[in-house]
Amino acid sequence: MLKGTSHLKNGMNFLMKGQDKPMHMTVSYPQRIVHNFGGDAVCMVPCTISIFNASQQSIQGTLNLDNAVHNTKPSWTMPKGSGQGPNDESMESEGSDLSGCPSYCWCGKLVHKFYDVQPWETKEVAATVCIFAPGCYEVDAFRLQWSFSNANFSQNELEGTKFCLNVSDGRL
Repeated sequence: MLKGTSHLKNGMNFLMKGQDKPMHMTVSYPQRIVHNFGGDAVCMVPCTISIFNASQQSIQGTLNLDNAVHNTKPSWTMPKGSGQGPNDESMESEGSDLSGCPSYCWCGKLVHKFYDVQPWETKEVAATVCIFAPGCYEVDAFRLQWSFSNANFSQNELEGTKFCLNVSDGRL
């Protein structure tokens, strides 16, 4: 047997060592984002999610873009007294109008269905992340539910890999 190959046995696809992850997802996104939050309260960041079928069979599935957890804040903020926050206060202060905002959310189409993705084929999905304040955001609220096209009973799930968006305020 060759390493990284699969073989059919009783009509089922058995994955051999080296091919234990038949589905892969990657995300392309800007490394650094500068946005004028004074002019527009929402920063829309374009991303591309690539879904790759590394198996020997076609697959079908659904990519779900979920909302981030509410009542969270950016990983970092401008310190008090920096002259860069609203009214020269920290973006994390209790009186900030950002408290209670989600850290980010996906906007646009949130559910993408795929049918008959062939072996070694890549599907790309354009997606947009909305950011509401400057900061460094860990984005991971997306997942792929998939199954082999010829197997109606076996559903698998692939969680999206966390990626970071570094958003700074262009007014500074």
